[in-house]
Amino acid sequence: GTVPGEDALLVLPQPGLSEEEAAKLRADLDEQLRNSGPEATAAQLAADPQSARYGAEVWSRCEALTSGLAGELAEQLRLILEPTLASRLAGEYRTGKRISMRKVIAYIASHFRKDKIWLRRSRPDKRRYQVVLAVDDSRSMAECGCGGVALEALALLCKALSRLEVGQIGVVKFGGPEGAVPLHPLEQPFSDAAGPGIMANLRFKQDNTIADQPMLKLVEALDHMLDVARHSGG
Repeated sequence: GTVPGEDALLVLPQPGLSEEEAAKLRADLDEQLRNSGPEATAAQLAADPQSARYGAEVWSRCEALTSGLAGELAEQLRLILEPTLASRLAGEYRTGKRISMRKVIAYIASHFRKDKIWLRRSRPDKRRYQVVLAVDDSRSMAECGCGGVALEALALLCKALSRLEVGQIGVVKFGGPEGAVPLHPLEQPFSDAAGPGIMANLRFKQDNTIADQPMLKLVEALDHMLDVARHSGG
């Protein structure tokens, strides 16, 4: 057999969807992007039901395309992103937070010599990462036909990382004259409710030039976001 190319991988049907249903969802998503208006600010989203409805529809389509893969990706990431925060009690210590009842009988039988009967929070079992997803929102993405794929990938990553409880998840867009713009701050827990607002702000209609230094502004913005997260104890 032959190994499918990268383009073939993008059109594979997701679990629960037929190939025709997945293709229809992607075609609808591309059409919606082509007919979308300019990005909406947070204030405009609150005041403009049409922008909010647009974001909800795009997020819903992306969810349908990625729901089956989100769980699979979360399990793969579980192997890569190891737990960093020790919250589980374990070990044999002379002092600690809680007594190990399994050690009490041996402690008494040894005439109180085997006194390592205490547990401490020493076994990592939770993750505390800061992950920022950056999306190129420039017009070139639409011209290359990459807008829908980018939104689908963004939804997949957000849902997988959230399911894994990776820690803090942030989303920024770049590619416009204003530089990198946060769409979801790291300090705000990510949930499906945040999805429509993020999607409403990604229309792939912004223009920029090399003189605008989009990548430099992105790196500076990411450095600032992560620095704030580190100093806030996130």
